[in-house]
Amino acid sequence: MKKLHLFDKSNITRASLFSRKSIDPNKFIREIYVENGLAYISCNVEGYYDVIDSYSVSGYEWLNQSFTRFIEENAVTIPVTYPIVLEICGYGFTEEEKDIIEGTVADYYALKMADVQARYNKEKKRTIFQIIMSVIMAGLLYISSVNSNLFPLLINETIVILFWLLIGDLFEGFLFERREILDRRTKAAQLASMVVTFKKAFDDKPLKPSEEQVIIEEVLEENELIPSDEWDD
Repeated sequence: MKKLHLFDKSNITRASLFSRKSIDPNKFIREIYVENGLAYISCNVEGYYDVIDSYSVSGYEWLNQSFTRFIEENAVTIPVTYPIVLEICGYGFTEEEKDIIEGTVADYYALKMADVQARYNKEKKRTIFQIIMSVIMAGLLYISSVNSNLFPLLINETIVILFWLLIGDLFEGFLFERREILDRRTKAAQLASMVVTFKKAFDDKPLKPSEEQVIIEEVLEENELIPSDEWDD
């Protein structure tokens, strides 16, 4: 048997071939998930507690974490331009179970969106505070440049340091953190607007065009998400 050398020329050539390979992620996403303007996540379940956490009590249901992990791992690659339809297949749920599942899915992701929104609002307030402080520091720097004897040297240096720290933090927030939070907020809103459908068996057939259009219009028109009636007495 021929001995394989790590630095063999043929190995280097093959490695360079692999390094040049690429994919079109958009084509993959369209082929796997998207149909007529909607993105489909299809999952197979064997019973009610594959979806609803078995530790939940009646009236305060929560989603099974394995179920949410499957949804979110699929959703992460779906562009936020597409509303998501969650197809739950493989089990014949009663109408009551369907209502509970639909309400729990809606509430679960609405609450996750609320968490992201709270962080977004917190960052927004922090940014406003930093802008105000930066303006104050800039004003103090201007005053000290006009009258160099107004503040002691230590205070002047402290003002300069604080000013540049605030400016650096602002730029980092605008360039990176704010964009990341906005992306998470948009993705959370996409999941919170997800529509649940049920199929006894998966058949890889999309909804009818008229049904798809209704879903798209409903998702795009609703700006405020409200709790489901699952919590009503």
